[in-house]
Amino acid sequence: MDARVSKKTHPLIFGEILFDRFPDGSEVLGGARFNVAWNLRGLGFEPLLISAVGEDPLGRRVLDAMESWGMDRTGVQLSATHATGTVKVSLEGGEPSFEIVADCAWDKL
Repeated sequence: MDARVSKKTHPLIFGEILFDRFPDGSEVLGGARFNVAWNLRGLGFEPLLISAVGEDPLGRRVLDAMESWGMDRTGVQLSATHATGTVKVSLEGGEPSFEIVADCAWDKL
């Protein structure tokens, strides 16, 4: 059996796209499933991420980033009624804690 995976493989990934929001006001694009898709793309694969973002400035940033990285955006739905996902990140005693803001675009897939 050949254990190699062809770079022509199109992994299908289903899940969240969100922005981590830090107390200093900085924002980082992520979400576990988005990060997997982004890293697979960096390895030369062509993943298809099934997710949703809002028709808002953060959603536009997601789509622009995906385009600049050569990622397939066809699986990303746009929501006119729900915002792009965010998570509030805080540090408590040097350990990060996360508060995911509910009822966002990817919750409605």
